[in-house]
Amino acid sequence: MKPEIKARWLTALRSGEYKQAQKALRRVRNAPEGEQTDTIIGHCCLGVLCEITAPETGGRWSDENKEFFETDGGSERSFLPNPVRYLSELDSVDPIISIPIGHPLTKRPDLREIFTLEEGETAYRVWLSVLNDKGVTFEEIANLIEEFL
Repeated sequence: MKPEIKARWLTALRSGEYKQAQKALRRVRNAPEGEQTDTIIGHCCLGVLCEITAPETGGRWSDENKEFFETDGGSERSFLPNPVRYLSELDSVDPIISIPIGHPLTKRPDLREIFTLEEGETAYRVWLSVLNDKGVTFEEIANLIEEFL
């Protein structure tokens, strides 16, 4: 991952500025009838990366469906748009973290189902979106990104 983008992402995840949400890059509650302003419920960890790289990628949140992040390459709701991925120098639209056996996170009972090993593997390979959607906090995700991505 590009070091400058990684540093900005870690700072943003740890800042407390972004509330965490699941199952979409950004969650939005539509304004009640008679009101004009929708409410941003939160972002997933990948949505935070979209947000902080928007000036460089030209990305923006869709006016029609505010959970979609639009770039010249199209729009995405759940994973990184390619311009964000390429700018960040990531291998995937949903980066995989390799977490060593014995890492404290792998011992959490609420996460047991996402940590499985294939024969011969020495680390658990888990998508960032899965960690986010299973309730791993932004702080914990930032620590994993810092150490393993």
